Amino acid sequence: MTPIALSYSQCMTAVAILFVNTLPVIITDSLISSTGNITNNLHTPLTENEARIGIDGYRPAGIARKVWSISENVLFLYSGRVDHAERVFEKIGRDLSYGKIYDDSYHNMIAEMVAQDRLELSFIILSKEPDDEIGYYYHGNVYKASADTYGDVIAIGSGAEELVGCLHQRPSGALPDPSVSLRRFTEQVVVNSVHAAATLTIEYRNHASRLAAASTGAFFEVIFPTIFCPPEYKTIVDNFYGKGFAHVFMELDDTQTRIVKFVYARPEVNENLVITTREGTYASISNDGGINLSRPNLITLIIKEKRNDSEISEFDESIKSFNASHLIVYCRRLYRTCGHYYGTYSVYSSLNGSILNARSFDDVMRIKILKDDIFSRIESRFSEYKTCPICLS
Repeated sequence: MTPIALSYSQCMTAVAILFVNTLPVIITDSLISSTGNITNNLHTPLTENEARIGIDGYRPAGIARKVWSISENVLFLYSGRVDHAERVFEKIGRDLSYGKIYDDSYHNMIAEMVAQDRLELSFIILSKEPDDEIGYYYHGNVYKASADTYGDVIAIGSGAEELVGCLHQRPSGALPDPSVSLRRFTEQVVVNSVHAAATLTIEYRNHASRLAAASTGAFFEVIFPTIFCPPEYKTIVDNFYGKGFAHVFMELDDTQTRIVKFVYARPEVNENLVITTREGTYASISNDGGINLSRPNLITLIIKEKRNDSEISEFDESIKSFNASHLIVYCRRLYRTCGHYYGTYSVYSSLNGSILNARSFDDVMRIKILKDDIFSRIESRFSEYKTCPICLS
């Protein structure tokens, strides 16, 4: 694989912690932007030839994770200049390795250093305290809100307000009372977190995306830090976190249904494995509900913590199979008489196993949905819309 070569750039980020003070879930974009001489359009997991110009003329320049692990119990989330983030990250890492504890006093010292050195940086520290409580420390331009089905939210970055706005516009399932059933609450938190990623994905793929205009996007990662999860519910979280999830983009009209894009993402140690189809390649749904993807039309991306280490290549032939616990199906119908599209999406989850299985055969990756009739039920639902909901023609 060939690394994506990047100079020091800006992380014009959308980073948020959902469900603050209950079971925190991190959701971030993966885009690195720059005002430098960008000669090639960026291939991202969600868009190909990404060249939309964002804030202050910043252009898409690369991909990277926005969450770095300082230690087993401390996570660093950042927005701003990447080299400034690296400087603070390394400083905290050294101090903690020498026995420092990240508390209010130490945080104030780091914040003072950032201010004195005029570092262009906002950051959030998420830590597990000695008494097993969760510690939240943040500095810079911080956006705080409450979003019904996503709990209390802390966000940073150029796209923070847009991210929270998207969540407000598309609420998910109601949260059960955790004091009554923490298991049901945990399951709903997991499902709602995947729903949040779907909400941001559909907004980012919109041509007039507010997220892209805020220099954020590329891919939206959901991280459920298991160190902050009660031990008795760790199995639920591990099942989600270990297998990852898949995005399937469907398009239909009066004559056919086709798959216009497929994206699979699985978290690894300090990186994300992403498999995606090339733009402009299509697949059909077989009678048994499966999808055959041509392996030459697949691309492998490795999104790592440092942008210079992220990789993009032809499909990795060593990947023979994968599973997903969560499936997001995006469907839009084309009305040929008026040219409008009408679309929505659905989230399907299997919290005790896989909902999708993929296996490689010769030059084909065979995708099988392990839940009955998902595609046929979506097609049936959309077939009811004989008249365009937009213009009623």
